[in-house]
Amino acid sequence: MTEVIRVLQADCDRRFKDEVSEFIQGQEDLYYLGALDSANHILQVIADTRPPHLVLLGLDLKPRGGGLGALKVIRERWHEDELAVVIISPPAAGESALQKAADLGANYYIQRPVGAALLARRIKQICSVNSRQVRPEVSREQVQEICREYFDSMGIPPHYKGYRYLMEGVWLAITYPPAG
Repeated sequence: MTEVIRVLQADCDRRFKDEVSEFIQGQEDLYYLGALDSANHILQVIADTRPPHLVLLGLDLKPRGGGLGALKVIRERWHEDELAVVIISPPAAGESALQKAADLGANYYIQRPVGAALLARRIKQICSVNSRQVRPEVSREQVQEICREYFDSMGIPPHYKGYRYLMEGVWLAITYPPAG
């Protein structure tokens, strides 16, 4: 059983918030934590509740520049792997605003109007990438033994500099494979 993805929304478009809320509440693998109308209390809400996995953050939040300001403050406190942020931009958002959002650490951005079903698919994709940690089917000792045998067959003795780093690198590559 997979963990349910907790989603918090901060947006000033009431119709969009209602549409997203209704759709997410109908999904069994998503949980809607609620919606905020402004950027003023977003950090407090994130810290007070069970932290969300993902925040849907409206670029046009109040007060002016609130979406980017909230993103900046979120990234000062939470890393991209801990809390994903999807920027929801209004149709007239300029490229510079979207570039600034990317520079501040947005995981993804999408422009309104967007269907709730597509948004839910993106949420699941983003959260699966952020939480992808493959449990190795072999133990660390087994990996070290295989490395020792392989290094011996290549003529690399254990006293060479970097020998332990190579083993550790192989273990990390098995434990945390690259996305894609």
